[in-house]
Amino acid sequence: MNRVQNIINPLPQKIAGVKEPVICLNSETGWQFLFETIDDIPSLTSDNRDYDFTKLDSKDWNCVIVPGELAMQGYDIDNNNEYYYKTTVKIPKDYNGKEVFLRFDGVYSNARVWINNAYIRSHVGGFTTWYCYITDTVEAGEEITIVVGIADLEGNSTGLYNADKSTNQRDSSWASFYAHHNICGILRNVFLVAYEKCHITDCYCQTSFEDNYNTGILELEISLNKVSTDCKIVIDLRDRSGKSVANGEMNYKNETKESITLKIDSPNKWDSEHPYLYTLVMSLYLDGEEIQQNCRNIGFREIFFNGKNNTDHNKIYINGDEVKLRGVCRHDVSYKLGRSMTREELFREIEDYKKCNINFIRTSHYPASEDLLDACDELGVYVEQENAICFQGANDCEIYCKPEEYLSQGTEMIQRDCSRTSIIIWSLGNESSYEKTKGFKLEYDYIKEVDKTRPIIFSYPFTLKSCPLPFDIISKHYEQVYQKNFLGHVSMPVLHDEFAHVNCYDLNRQKYDSNVRNYWGKSIKDGWENIYDTDGALGCAIWVAGDDVFFLPENVKKRWQNHSVAHATGYGEWGCIHDVFMRIKPEAYLTKKAFTPVRIDIEKCLYMDKKLIIPVKNRFNHTNLNELIIKYKVDNDEYQKVDNVLDINPKETGYIEIDGIIKGAEILLEFYDHQNELLDVYKIPTMVKDIPVCKEKKVLIPCIEDSDKYINASTENMIVSINKAEGSIEKAAIDGETLITGGPYLNISGFDALEENGKVTKIYSYYGDDCATVLIYKSYREECDVNYIVKIYSDNRIETSYCYEVLNQKLKLDKIGEIGIQYDIPNSADKVTWQKEGLYSIYPDYHIGRLSGTASKKPICEERYGEKPFCKWEESSKNFMVFTNDENSKEMFTNDFKALRENIYFYQVAFEDRKSSIKVESKGQLAVNIINGDESYKLNINNLWAYPELNYNCNWGNDSGRDIALASGSVGSSVIRLTKE
Repeated sequence: MNRVQNIINPLPQKIAGVKEPVICLNSETGWQFLFETIDDIPSLTSDNRDYDFTKLDSKDWNCVIVPGELAMQGYDIDNNNEYYYKTTVKIPKDYNGKEVFLRFDGVYSNARVWINNAYIRSHVGGFTTWYCYITDTVEAGEEITIVVGIADLEGNSTGLYNADKSTNQRDSSWASFYAHHNICGILRNVFLVAYEKCHITDCYCQTSFEDNYNTGILELEISLNKVSTDCKIVIDLRDRSGKSVANGEMNYKNETKESITLKIDSPNKWDSEHPYLYTLVMSLYLDGEEIQQNCRNIGFREIFFNGKNNTDHNKIYINGDEVKLRGVCRHDVSYKLGRSMTREELFREIEDYKKCNINFIRTSHYPASEDLLDACDELGVYVEQENAICFQGANDCEIYCKPEEYLSQGTEMIQRDCSRTSIIIWSLGNESSYEKTKGFKLEYDYIKEVDKTRPIIFSYPFTLKSCPLPFDIISKHYEQVYQKNFLGHVSMPVLHDEFAHVNCYDLNRQKYDSNVRNYWGKSIKDGWENIYDTDGALGCAIWVAGDDVFFLPENVKKRWQNHSVAHATGYGEWGCIHDVFMRIKPEAYLTKKAFTPVRIDIEKCLYMDKKLIIPVKNRFNHTNLNELIIKYKVDNDEYQKVDNVLDINPKETGYIEIDGIIKGAEILLEFYDHQNELLDVYKIPTMVKDIPVCKEKKVLIPCIEDSDKYINASTENMIVSINKAEGSIEKAAIDGETLITGGPYLNISGFDALEENGKVTKIYSYYGDDCATVLIYKSYREECDVNYIVKIYSDNRIETSYCYEVLNQKLKLDKIGEIGIQYDIPNSADKVTWQKEGLYSIYPDYHIGRLSGTASKKPICEERYGEKPFCKWEESSKNFMVFTNDENSKEMFTNDFKALRENIYFYQVAFEDRKSSIKVESKGQLAVNIINGDESYKLNINNLWAYPELNYNCNWGNDSGRDIALASGSVGSSVIRLTKE
């Protein structure tokens, strides 16, 4: 194995004579920060860059949290200037005679380091690991002062990094730009590390198989910084129980690099569904004494691509199994510290992904930390590890960084992570032009030289003219979910590594209707279905897993872009799993259902002779269905286990049979993996149930009183009073309690003429066959004429029909989201109850898309800017991205309450100060929600609805619903009933 060397020493577990060879320097109080520039600091190119920092001791140094963004801690960093961290560390006495290093896992974006005023080194790039050699600068037992100068490179402002303002500056990741603020700071772990003078500098592990996967091959290439006469490494490979399963020795004489191959019989294979890890123990001996021990997790897995071993060229294989990647893109986001996350948060993140049937992540747009990769190794998630290169030379973006910066960060990424089991793809960078810089070719050539075991991907491939192509996988972003012909390729795998973008930019829709998130579920369901069924479609990565929201302190400015109306910034609430507080969002369940590895078509289930026959598709990559635990219960009985699960291999179809089922029963069927994690649940009826719609009763016709000002229609206990001048219901009351105070109004989203009351051109009443009828003709400017037919029945139903004619033939509304009727109702409405149809047969009790339930208007906890609320996402009401500070100070609806309920059978509105309620009724044909108006609430009853926001600027490829045309002669109707509890 021929490898280019870039030294990222692996952290040791033991060093002879040293109690603590790795000391974590992370701290909430141990680091100080000087929010000033230094006029006489040596320049970046000075021959002597030492500096006496003691003369700054009287300056205003303040405690800061490391790791963590400075902006999130109240420092409004200006670009291209250098600011300064410092801390003091006592070098342990047992470090005497050792090699001593500082290790930084991510400092954004450029850094310089001084120890005791002596300049050590500089570094470019904010998300990779790098070392400072400080042995000659420190003494064991003494205290040292570490100073880290940091700068956020962007734009043409004058600073140390752009002293003559001669050119634009930019970090290659452009991370501050798309974070909408300067993320400058020490973002990841900092360590003090001790080694022996002879120590391990690199360990490259490669696994493969022989004998039809019955023999595991482990190839090791381990480098030392120096060798002496008697230097060896003893290798011991241990299974989960600690038992040694393979061992060997590597003797070093004249070379600093040696290789060894170990074989293991009947290895446990590592894949995303069986993440079995061995422990590799490497003990370095010098003159017969163990001087260093390193341990790392190793999984036996092998990747086939480019047709290796006679496999298909347009597929990727893991351990011989064709894989389909069910993935998400992800960012580091913490509500407290911005682009810094703790190890605990990262493990929790991956655990939640696994619960949502996700088996793949793309580390957009910078390499993941070792903590995140540990979680992926241990929990079983495939990784596309992406270099910190973003938006370079494409989409009208210029290139201002040197090609060497692409390569240096790429080499640091590869050197540290090349032995990671979970990493299966290297990404050269995001949405850039390959031809406009030689940096990408340098990076590609380097990867192909040091690692031939993994495929490479590059976005955008359409910018390429080079041949042969410098990638092994075609990257596509936001392909239309229904364009099957474009989802795969005949000669190379296609990975849709940005796909089905979650809505986040249209803040207006998010203000009044959270159901846009629930509707998105159709895109990922249908899109994944098509990808799974398409030959040559490797998989997808939803954009994106977590919300990109930063609660900047009031004194810190937004920069570069703006996608919010309040002081919180970031790209927005685009998370399909978590919000910024890591609360589970509605999209998470929709992702789980779409990505289910166990697919059942409920419509094809067959009931016969007290037996339920359930066709099931195995969509795992590596798991036979007989490995699962399958449970069911009939109606409200106890759960029972399905015995004798059929032998159904991945990508095959079979049947599950359940005996003793009585027709009319409802079956709840649950699938658990071998770790007893719930994969999916289905509710299966054995017969079609009647739609729950109230039956009409033949009763007396309501009485009509028609005066100069009003038309009053009354029943035994209801009165509907229509103001003739306004052409609107002024009061609809039952038993003296008013429930409607205005309407009907035609509601067409985006049609501003309808925001005015309109002019009544004709209004009259008459008796119908079984109702009182009022006809209202209204004109809205010169834009539209509408006629309403309001029918009042004695069983307290109010049925409204409408027909409109568009008078302005030039009028075009590009993004109509809803057409229907709107009523004013009292603002004491506080609960809604409903029953509806949905995308799936069952939802969690809390989900906004659940088929039946009750939602409360009022939040259960107080919510403040930047503080984590203790309530669930659906119980929240305030939003500091979507609402202004003034709006957040007023009454707000919970996310659950304001969701549009689609395809309803009924939608009932209860009031906190009334015993009566409003009930909207349909046969699954209407969508209803309540909007907070200026003086009253608005009850929206839509005949047509869609979510054009889900296909933002026609670029996201989502299903946004049926196109709604503004066509004259369109009609619709709704039925509401006033009820008394």
